[in-house]
Amino acid sequence: MNTPVSAGLQTPGDCHTVVCDGNGGTKINIDDTDVQNDANPCTDDLCMNGISMHPLKPVGSPCGVG
Repeated sequence: MNTPVSAGLQTPGDCHTVVCDGNGGTKINIDDTDVQNDANPCTDDLCMNGISMHPLKPVGSPCGVG
């Protein structure tokens, strides 16, 4: 139970992990470590309670060119 299923059945960067439910099926668990990289160096990539977020980095943070 709660064993992640194969990588082919996962959606990378969706803030969730598909796991076995212990009854021969699957269920979706929140996984705040499964972040999506938006490729923007001026935002942080994170998940909060299963929701993907990309807030701007604080003013003065080094990011991008210039």
